[in-house]
Amino acid sequence: MACGCSSAPGREGPERRRRRGGACPGTDPFFTRQAPRIARRYRRRGPEPVQRKLLAGLTAAGVTGASVLEIGCGTGEMQRRVLAAGAASAVGIDISGGMIEQARATAERTGIAPRTTYLIGDAVERAAELSPAAVVLLDKVLCCYPEIDPLLAVSLERAQRLYAVVVPRPHWLVAAAWRLGIALLKLLRSSFHPYYHDWQRTAATIAAAGFQRICAARTLAWEAWIFRRQAGLTEHADARPVSRP
Repeated sequence: MACGCSSAPGREGPERRRRRGGACPGTDPFFTRQAPRIARRYRRRGPEPVQRKLLAGLTAAGVTGASVLEIGCGTGEMQRRVLAAGAASAVGIDISGGMIEQARATAERTGIAPRTTYLIGDAVERAAELSPAAVVLLDKVLCCYPEIDPLLAVSLERAQRLYAVVVPRPHWLVAAAWRLGIALLKLLRSSFHPYYHDWQRTAATIAAAGFQRICAARTLAWEAWIFRRQAGLTEHADARPVSRP
């Protein structure tokens, strides 16, 4: 959940982005500093409420034997939980090297390392290295990108069966709070700040790509959505039918 961009949406090419330190030069150090604290919090408290709701929805939809791709995997907590629910393997990618370090340590500690693979970088820039998966997961990641259409395209193309996301609630009070927080981070010259997008448009984009929403759950500030690829639309060999939660 740490993959994000604090840079302005750009017309610059990937080569120029690499020369100035990557697509998101401020995001890696910001989340790398936070990674040990976040990992400790998960060990003490477990998943956040909205993550528990997302995991319950995924379990109901069926993840047994599934391959998982998590974009913005953070410390690997969600991958660990999905694997515990029956998934066969998981690939995680995150812009923060510190987050990936914590994810690998968690995988070693909990015995899931043989079933996990981790990559450092921007999923859009490393798209060619990301194979399709039965389940694609983006937990609080879309709100970290200035322009989400490229990330949606990359992630939706790789979702064979289920597409699961956590986004800020599309509610005016939540939007106001987010925009106030964004303004404060900019005022403080933080290396990172999130983005509040048109989440109804996001849901429509996912549906237009051939997915049907089968689960929606919310907390005060977040919403968890699970979509299933509709039958006959670019399904792959290991995409198994699942029942509605």
